[in-house]
Amino acid sequence: MLVFTLLCAAQLWLLEQPAMLSMFPSHDYILTRYAGEYALSTRVLFLSFFVAFSLFTTGTIGGRLVLMADLILHFLLICMLFDLVNTAIGFFSVYAIPLDVIQIIVGVFGFGIFAFKLMERGTMPIRLAMRHKTYRVRKALLRLVLCAVAAATITMIVAIQDFHAVRMLRDIALLGGLGPGVFLFLPLFVVMLYALGRLDQARHIDSGFQPPVTVIVPAHNEAYIIVDTIKALDRAAARYVGTVTVLIMNNASTDDTAAIASGGLRHCEHVTGRVIDVDTPGKANALNEGLWHTETEFVVRVDADTLLAPDALRFALENFEDPEVGVVGGIPVPPGGGRFDRARRVEVLLKHGFYSVAFSAIDCLVGVPGMFVVYRTAHPRQLGGFARGVNGEDTDMSVRIAELGLKSMVDPRVSYISEVPASYRHMREQRLRWFRSVFHVSARCFDLVDSAWPTLRGKLILPYMLINSARRAMMLPLVSFGLLQLAIHPGPGGNLYIQSILAVFLGAPMIVAVIAIALNRQFGAILALPEYILFRAVRAYFTMESMMTIIIAGGRYNEVAPERIERLNPFREYLDSVPERERPAAVGEAGDRAAGSMAGMIALFAAATVLFGATSTGQAQAQSALAFDQEVYVARQVVPPDVLESGVDQDRLLPSVNSESYLTYRARDDGSLLLRGGFIMSRFAENAAYDRYGFDAAAEYRRDLDQQENWQLRLQGDLRSVAGEDGHIFTRQRLSALVNKRHSPEHSSRGRLVVGRRDQNESNTFSGFDQTEWRAELGHAWRPRRDRLFLLGTAYLETVDADDDRFTYDGIGVWGLARVPVADRLEVTARLTAYRREYEDAFSASIPESRRDTRLWPRASVDYFLTDRWIAFGEVGYDINVSNIETRDYDGITAMLGARFSGSLGEFSMNSPDDD
Repeated sequence: MLVFTLLCAAQLWLLEQPAMLSMFPSHDYILTRYAGEYALSTRVLFLSFFVAFSLFTTGTIGGRLVLMADLILHFLLICMLFDLVNTAIGFFSVYAIPLDVIQIIVGVFGFGIFAFKLMERGTMPIRLAMRHKTYRVRKALLRLVLCAVAAATITMIVAIQDFHAVRMLRDIALLGGLGPGVFLFLPLFVVMLYALGRLDQARHIDSGFQPPVTVIVPAHNEAYIIVDTIKALDRAAARYVGTVTVLIMNNASTDDTAAIASGGLRHCEHVTGRVIDVDTPGKANALNEGLWHTETEFVVRVDADTLLAPDALRFALENFEDPEVGVVGGIPVPPGGGRFDRARRVEVLLKHGFYSVAFSAIDCLVGVPGMFVVYRTAHPRQLGGFARGVNGEDTDMSVRIAELGLKSMVDPRVSYISEVPASYRHMREQRLRWFRSVFHVSARCFDLVDSAWPTLRGKLILPYMLINSARRAMMLPLVSFGLLQLAIHPGPGGNLYIQSILAVFLGAPMIVAVIAIALNRQFGAILALPEYILFRAVRAYFTMESMMTIIIAGGRYNEVAPERIERLNPFREYLDSVPERERPAAVGEAGDRAAGSMAGMIALFAAATVLFGATSTGQAQAQSALAFDQEVYVARQVVPPDVLESGVDQDRLLPSVNSESYLTYRARDDGSLLLRGGFIMSRFAENAAYDRYGFDAAAEYRRDLDQQENWQLRLQGDLRSVAGEDGHIFTRQRLSALVNKRHSPEHSSRGRLVVGRRDQNESNTFSGFDQTEWRAELGHAWRPRRDRLFLLGTAYLETVDADDDRFTYDGIGVWGLARVPVADRLEVTARLTAYRREYEDAFSASIPESRRDTRLWPRASVDYFLTDRWIAFGEVGYDINVSNIETRDYDGITAMLGARFSGSLGEFSMNSPDDD
């Protein structure tokens, strides 16, 4: 803050100097003349904040400098763009854009640039391939437009009438000199949405829907309060008709939490339950383990320091009579008596009791508090459980469930007492987590923002949350700058009133707070408004501090186009374990051929067999997916005759069709066990006379999928048969084991062992023989710039033994790859293949020493993504083979031009054994 203030003072002083004043007569970095005047030098403010924040935030020096440059350049570009537009308008017309309007717009863009660049440059959780179900937004959009038009109409009428009361309110500090466009429109708009939200909830009142539920209580060192939590659950169950099962998840506690909780459960009259030990620390681990043990259709998440109101379960579950409801929460009531409890009470009524209800009316609710929330058990399981190592795992879950086309809501009738930090240190720790969660959730769910899906939650609320977080982080710097400018330079025409500064803390937010208190009938909370004003200042400081705890590493993560994120994402192996987004069921003629192919029929039959087996063996909530993939490959391969020892000219067009079908089955929804199967069928052109068919299967185990460090173990077997014009050529069987260890987002290592056998047929050009082979690989992948650069190196040893010494050799080799996107749709890849083989075959037996072949084959390729399915490519390389046998020596240029098409035809999934 000190550096920020010094930067502001220096720039304000500099802009007062004659030379600078002649260049910038508006006392700000404004290049053209606008109409009117303004209050704050917005551009000086943002540039100073960007520099000060970048200097003192967390991260590497290089990363912080890159962030600073990125923020400043983008902000200046926006400013120049508006100035050029103003110049163009002034050149072609007499109209000039009001300067105060431009400064406000530039400020909003400044908030947005800061928030999005911080998320882009900062270390963020893994971006998910969101599972999204297309649902109608027409009703929500209609409500949004009608409420906005009605509020704007009333506001305009009041402004036109020029009421005396409005003029008086403009002149007092409470409103900061703001007109009815702010202090009237915003409350009217939200109140209308709030009324619609309450009407939607009124349909479920006294519905009598009270199914059996399971309550999951994650507890880590909660011995001091766990008995009170259990007693409150027992009282709530007494007014609930359905059975209530309580699972206390003892999460690596070092106190007597388990023993005290067991005693508390034994004394309950209306609930049954047990204590389950979860040794791995982390609330998400405890919640996911509880999900695994849940046997009811509905599950309730309750924090260990949360005391339910007697009617909380009854009121919350009534809403689930509507099958479209997926998430229901309530109002967290402070216990009272604490240092922050009174201010927290106002905050809760405003956020959860007012805004959350209003947003639910237009299907835009993002976060439902995790202290108490109810889900349909199938949905958290279907989405792979709660995210680990992420701030805001409760918000993340409610967002992803809502994007399945389900309603997310907060019922004001549902209340519970939730502990409020009593000390400044505890409050700081809590709020740093809460405010970071806005960025963590937005990064994980960024598909909603930049996809083509029509979702108001992704297109409106998530960007608003990011921009609002940036605004709140800059609240204290904004007030400091306003006071500084008031002292140094009161602004053009003296328009900088002290009311404008006070409006940051007062004004419209206080009016909305009073309305929220009145609508929730908690009138005593009005007395806490002065404390709430101070609390907002402290909260603003915590917001700025939370953003400074985001590690800036200099990477660029979220700039990848949506259709390319799964290929370029360094965590794409993780993304394979989560459900893919739903896509249309057809992709043209290639899709039609694959859907009707024998491979698709076989895979469909296999999927039905596995799904039937899962239901018959009671694998609750097992998830299966069946996908047909079709790839059409057309390439022109030009190989000089001297490259091939046979001298056959390969200058020809080789079209081929490759049909692949895969079956995926997960025994547990967290993706810890994965079984895969596939059917592969290939056919070259008639002049190649080549058919290939076979089947492969894989079993895979992963650990710590949501962490930056994880293990992966994969066992895979496959069977291949190849036939030509003369009939069967050979059959190959192969078994491979892969161990992969990801050390960090930048580094991962792997080892692979392959054992195989090949049976050659007598009818082929070569006489029949049996051959065994094995190969051991060690590799390392390095992603120094996340998705912008990928390097991979692999070294291997291999041995091939034939039954009569034909095609018997030992080999050693290396393989390397470097891939970098150079533009939005352009990707360059460099590959290197090098090996040395020593043969002990029938041919080499006729020479004095063993035959040795050494090969070096560097090549580079360029892929241009015409669409997300069609890819044009070109490759050029130089292939060198040096042998101690003259006839094996060759070298020459290899080249390939062509196009590829690939697409997904559909998905079939079962989320519960009770599904029809």
